[in-house]
Formats: sequence, structure tokens, C-alpha cells
Amino acid sequence: MELFDLHCDTLYRAYTENSGFFNDSFHISFQKAKTLKPYLQCMAIWIPDEYRGEKAVELFEGCVGKLKEQLAGTDIVQCVGYKEMEKVCREGRQGIVLTVEGGAVLAGRLDNIE
Repeated sequence: MELFDLHCDTLYRAYTENSGFFNDSFHISFQKAKTLKPYLQCMAIWIPDEYRGEKAVELFEGCVGKLKEQLAGTDIVQCVGYKEMEKVCREGRQGIVLTVEGGAVLAGRLDNIE
């Protein structure tokens, strides 16, 4: 069975609680999902309303650093486009699509989109 989950707060919680994706107490855990292949998970970086400007950008960048740290040494793929998602499914692997919840992370600058 192919599974694609469009939202979870695991990355945000892993960062803010100094934990990891493999924490079995979170709703989504790659340890729990290790038998689900192919499996794609959208991981949201939630930007709380009180985070604006550089504070929002710092939270985002901290979460991205946590993502890279957690993916190091695993076979979980960070998918940045459709072709990578398609490849994960075709090869029966696991993948993550990074998403963001809240436009404050742009800090008022469209060039921050990338």
C-alpha cells in the first residue's frame, strides 16, 4: 500500500523538544513507519504567531538543521520535487517533503521563498 501523509508536526516537535523523528511518543515516527514502504511524509515547520521577522527565519533554519541531522546516515530521502517523490514510490522507499505553516518565515521578503 502506498501512503502519503500531508501534514505532521514531528519536525517542529523534534526541534523544539530536542528530540528526533524516531521518537515513538510522537504521532509520526519513522521507527513506527519502518515497515511502510513506499511512504511519503510532509513535515511541517509551524511558525507560531508570535514569531516574526528574523525570529521566524531562525526557527525555520533550526528546524531545517534538525531535518538534515536526522536524515544523516538513513535511507530516508528529502524530496524537493515531484520526480524525487515519484522515485521514492517507484523504489519502495521512505521520503520527506518539507513544508512550512505560516508566511512569517518569509520575513516580508519574497526572495526568502527559496
